[in-house]
Amino acid sequence: MQMHKNEQIELSGQSIFAGKDVHKKSWMVSVYTEEVLHKTFITPQSRRL
Repeated sequence: MQMHKNEQIELSGQSIFAGKDVHKKSWMVSVYTEEVLHKTFITPQSRRL
């Protein structure tokens, strides 16, 4: 079982951006602030959205 570490960071006054690369079977999502890439993950495509 993989454990996840929850970490809080201060983002007050910063712009937050999310980018997604959509393919037939999966989506790649990246979360950025003005200068830092914070997280990229791949998720299966969802027909409910």
